[in-house]
Amino acid sequence: MIADDTSKVGGRVVILDLRLAPDVKKCFASLAAIQNPKSKIDGVPHMLSLIQGIFRRKSEPLGRRGEKRALRALRRAGYTILARNARVARYEVDLIAREGDTTAFIEVKTRRDGGEILPEENVGFEKRRHLRKAARIYVAHENNPSMYYRFDVVSVLIPESGKPSVTIHRDAFRDE
Repeated sequence: MIADDTSKVGGRVVILDLRLAPDVKKCFASLAAIQNPKSKIDGVPHMLSLIQGIFRRKSEPLGRRGEKRALRALRRAGYTILARNARVARYEVDLIAREGDTTAFIEVKTRRDGGEILPEENVGFEKRRHLRKAARIYVAHENNPSMYYRFDVVSVLIPESGKPSVTIHRDAFRDE
């Protein structure tokens, strides 16, 4: 059911676009036009802000936004994405991609602007160990022991304002 409702409240026109498909939680309201802003009716501005607050979309988590940016940058750089958030045995790999004849196991690190430690420096020993194990299992499963692979890290910095930056670190660490 999709309903568009135009209501006049205290000299203000409020257009609500309610989309109830498939779940009421996906319902949202948008204030399309407000007329006669000088009208002072008690509660109307408060009601409008409540409607906006209740139905406002939740912002996407920082990590997910970073992964989307990394994905776009990798595609622009010529990578072919094979898997996102791949589970290899009990290990998780952010991205598995191919660049030419090389398979890349990619860890994406996203941070807000600033800080002393760069995102790419935050791939610790344990995470590198897990990526190495996941790569070995993946190569064995592909039944291609001569497959060339490497470990890349994509660093995403998302400032509070301004343009985010994405850096691809190819062969960021070696298989030991």
